[in-house]
Amino acid sequence: MVQAIFLEAIRMTIRKQLIITIVVLLFLSIVINSVISSSYINNYFRGYIEGEYEKKVVNIQSYAVEIITDDAVHPFAAMELENYLDDFIVQIVISDINGEIIIATDTYFGSHRGGMMMMNRDQTTEEHITLSEGGKQVGMLMVVRNGTIYDSLTLLQFIKALRIGTIGSGIVVLILAIIMTIMLSKKLTKDLKATAILARDLSLDQVKIGEKSKIIEINTIQIALQDLSKRLRMQKVYRKEKIDEIAHETRTPLTILRTHLEAVNDGIVDLDQTRINSCLDQISQLEDTLTHIEDIIESENNQKTNEIKTFDLSVSINKVINSLQLQFETKQIKLYFEEKEHLKITSNESILLKAIYSIITNAYKYTPNRGEVIVKAFRDNQQVIIEIVDTGIGIKENEINSIFDPYFRGENAKDISGDGLGLYIAKQNIEALAGTIIVESVENRGTSFKIIL
Repeated sequence: MVQAIFLEAIRMTIRKQLIITIVVLLFLSIVINSVISSSYINNYFRGYIEGEYEKKVVNIQSYAVEIITDDAVHPFAAMELENYLDDFIVQIVISDINGEIIIATDTYFGSHRGGMMMMNRDQTTEEHITLSEGGKQVGMLMVVRNGTIYDSLTLLQFIKALRIGTIGSGIVVLILAIIMTIMLSKKLTKDLKATAILARDLSLDQVKIGEKSKIIEINTIQIALQDLSKRLRMQKVYRKEKIDEIAHETRTPLTILRTHLEAVNDGIVDLDQTRINSCLDQISQLEDTLTHIEDIIESENNQKTNEIKTFDLSVSINKVINSLQLQFETKQIKLYFEEKEHLKITSNESILLKAIYSIITNAYKYTPNRGEVIVKAFRDNQQVIIEIVDTGIGIKENEINSIFDPYFRGENAKDISGDGLGLYIAKQNIEALAGTIIVESVENRGTSFKIIL
């Protein structure tokens, strides 16, 4: 039972916990404040009552001396003394030096002379005061009080009114505080619920950006969650792109290997040393991609730009053309390399050849049968330029700026199979080598790609 209550308390919402905590704190503060303020005011009022009583006694004493020293008692003296009677001073008795009562008055029987009415002494307190005039005793004054000064009806009524007022004001403050707490907690928990939903949707990859909280701390959490969501979505898209890139990069060498093996199997070509070397190059490229597959997926810059070496560009381009020649012959497309000069460059051969592969295979895909693809390489001042020109279907003018976007397919290429990643990968590779790639195209006439290093 106790454990169930404890678990239920743990499962309480923040709003309930907040309301209960604030209400308890307010109740305790009201009680403590009431006790302290009531005690202070009570002590102050008691001091005030005591002071007023002492003033009355002094005034009665002065008036009693006047009565005794007068030759005759004023007929209204008793009535004057009655003005000093209240719920606390219940009897005043003035007697001469011989103890003979001159005048007496009380709240029960009024004023009378020459005697004193009997009262219930168990409930009263007598105070005897010597009356003096000019240093000589002239008589005695007896003031009878109803109990102690703290039994004064005025004081008791004041204490009662104080307690009622304190409790009433405490209840009003508590009610107002509860209302304000409920309103505040509603606003606070609304923002917290929105944040909790945001966190839940983040785990489900369904984040919807709603109204942001005006509470700085909650707003900070919401912004952090939204940023995390964006990063996760970007990472997800990035990983998909990388996986697609790997699939694309492995598809090209596999296609080349398949083309060669099918041609050999059909007896179209002989498996000479040149073709064996071309197949081995494709296997090495495939092996290199699979070896670094984890680095490609996890790293934002998957290019091994540190593998820089000096190599013969003309020889490398010829290897690419030889490996693709048989595939191009199936569509009767002429593929050849116009070598203006023998070039040796210092770069990353693997990355550069991947880019050239992607552009040439892209040209193969979009060039009709009996077309032509020309590869050129030359030096222009300090720059090395590799140009691939085809007589394919071309690119629409309004689509040229989009062809390097991942998964983009031109309107005139919808019926041709492809994933829209070839040119994107080529551009990524060239930019990894600090190079640029430029495209010029005329629809239905052909396209020219220039790699500038």
